[in-house]
Amino acid sequence: APGGGDDLLNTWCGGSACEAVSQISGSGNYVSAPSSWYFGDPLAHNYADLSGAMELQIEAVDVAVEVGSDLQFWLKMEVEPAEVWELIGSDEVIVFAEDYLTIYINDGQAYETVYESFQPSALGPENTTNGEWELVTIDLTGWSGNTINIHFRFRCDDENNTYMGVHVDDIVLV
Repeated sequence: APGGGDDLLNTWCGGSACEAVSQISGSGNYVSAPSSWYFGDPLAHNYADLSGAMELQIEAVDVAVEVGSDLQFWLKMEVEPAEVWELIGSDEVIVFAEDYLTIYINDGQAYETVYESFQPSALGPENTTNGEWELVTIDLTGWSGNTINIHFRFRCDDENNTYMGVHVDDIVLV
């Protein structure tokens, strides 16, 4: 199966948003052989010559009521860290990221963001898994009984893109 032995089988990538999403193999590049999905340049192993949005889409996933309420995948990521701005005279903090991974759900009526890599509930402003694979679990209970499309989108600007990029492997419902 693409991206490793356990990925959802209806994963695809096509169109201009997917030109830089590929399968990559080799030691450390996957959790389950033979490869993972990679957002970046597989020859340079960074995303220096890329900018814009790269997207991997999983179509028509049925989310069962009693099982399959969580999306789970392995993530290995190193991108430009986000900027953190503290507002003067306030406890409010603004996190601004140029390069980040977003996962959103399309249920046929609306798009909803369920993961942004730079958020404190994810990787935080560092935007890295520090060279390690990290298991990510996203609750899909709100879509139980529905058919959804799951989108993995890596967005980057055209500056400071010499970081590794994003690997995603073993995308499953549990």
